[in-house]
Amino acid sequence: MFKKVPSIGFKLIFIGFISVVLGLLLVSHTKAARFEIADNNSHTFIVTENETINDNLIVIGQDFETKGKISGDLLVVANNIDIEGEVDGNVTAIGTNIKIDLKKVKNVYAVSD
Repeated sequence: MFKKVPSIGFKLIFIGFISVVLGLLLVSHTKAARFEIADNNSHTFIVTENETINDNLIVIGQDFETKGKISGDLLVVANNIDIEGEVDGNVTAIGTNIKIDLKKVKNVYAVSD
């Protein structure tokens, strides 16, 4: 009589998985010359306001913050994501808390719960 509906958690995991696959496909068209895993005590990867990254950037970590410029695509998988400044390419962000306030960007793809 009753139809079994998948739980919300399963749906979020499925959406996250699909987002990661799409993000990797998006970035696969270009070479990712910079891949970072935050390894400092705060587990945060930071691009400062005066810093410019002249390539694509992939970051996996606890927290990510940028106020600088990225001259390429940005793929971030982190718990807390704060993206400001400029990104010349596409932004793909997968995390729990995402804040995006960019002056310049092509496309933004974000998945959050």
